[in-house]
Amino acid sequence: CIIRGSQVYHSLILSLLAVLVYTICLRILKRALVVNPEIISACLTVLMFLISRQYNHRMLLERPITLSLIFVGVFLYVLIRKKNYWIFLVPLIYVFTYSVTFMIIIPAGIYFLSGLLSNKEDFRYGIKALWLSFAGLATGIVLRPDSYNYLLNAYGSHFLSIYQSLTESMYVFIPDEFSSTYELLEHSYSLWYLAFGIIFVSLFIKSLLISKTDPDKRNLLFLNATTLFFIALYAVFFRAIDYL
Repeated sequence: CIIRGSQVYHSLILSLLAVLVYTICLRILKRALVVNPEIISACLTVLMFLISRQYNHRMLLERPITLSLIFVGVFLYVLIRKKNYWIFLVPLIYVFTYSVTFMIIIPAGIYFLSGLLSNKEDFRYGIKALWLSFAGLATGIVLRPDSYNYLLNAYGSHFLSIYQSLTESMYVFIPDEFSSTYELLEHSYSLWYLAFGIIFVSLFIKSLLISKTDPDKRNLLFLNATTLFFIALYAVFFRAIDYL
């Protein structure tokens, strides 16, 4: 009963993630006045789940990562739309659903840094958003009844594993989900990974060239820089494929 219930729960969460991706794609395409946005959105949603064998494998695991991706997707949205209360609440609730909560701070940090390349108003709001994110995360950790064990697992073990994979330590066990940069070229996903990198480097450069008075400059910098960060992290930390 527990196994069957877990499978049903995971299927529902996976469906919710697919609906979220479809809705986001549909809204973007409708705003851009693209022809047949419903069909294209459906194709993009299917493509997201089939673009990589490794990603598809991760999505089919009965793990909290699927629920985590929904929170990260919503968090990106509330940052772009500048929803102050939600910028605080999403990290707070996120703490109760997944152990790797430091991932939610990465978009907030990049959002803050993207303000440096935009105008002063965007920079000031970036500081506010970063503090709200940290405050929400800290509040969630304090409210958890197992704060100490949670911090030990969520931060201690993961950061130690990242350090070990970077230094290629031979004395401590490194989980299979961590891989060195040179191993990336040995896997089947190296071709699309390289193409993906080139596309988003060019988009990031293009967003840098946009005038600071353009209201979309900050968001374009933010989204492209976040993607580039996870492209780089993926070379070291295999779990980053979920966020990438």
